[in-house]
Amino acid sequence: MTKITEAMSAEEAELRVEIVQAMQAAGARPEWIYAFQKTGLMPPTKSTAKLWPKERLAEWKSACAEYHKAQS
Repeated sequence: MTKITEAMSAEEAELRVEIVQAMQAAGARPEWIYAFQKTGLMPPTKSTAKLWPKERLAEWKSACAEYHKAQS
């Protein structure tokens, strides 16, 4: 369990499960699902990534890299 899931309510946890299931059903990339679970952030698009604070974008990219490192 991550820091994020430990701090959330049961309703928030249920919502996250539903979002992950929707992401899986939509064929989202596995690293995006992992990054969402880890950060609570949805995948940035080309147009929205430039609007994100640098720290949040770095957090997202780090989570994706962490997923790939664990897979190799």
